[in-house]
Amino acid sequence: MPEKTAIIFGDSIMKGTVYEGGRYRSCYTEVFLPQMEGLDIALDNRSRFGYTAERGLGLIKKAIAAGEKPDYALVAVSYTHLRA
Repeated sequence: MPEKTAIIFGDSIMKGTVYEGGRYRSCYTEVFLPQMEGLDIALDNRSRFGYTAERGLGLIKKAIAAGEKPDYALVAVSYTHLRA
């Protein structure tokens, strides 16, 4: 069992979504997860396709309110979600 925990909050980029062949698909399990092998970290990816910075902040607030205390938290949103 991993000793450390990490939660990822983000948009489609952190979810591992790519546009390929005229459609969206996830490359999370084939690209991202193999990079985590051997790091001894339990990963909980809560990223969602289409999430804006505001919606992502809502997820973070929920996790805090629930008393979650991961060892690491990665927060990422694309620049387009921050423009007015």
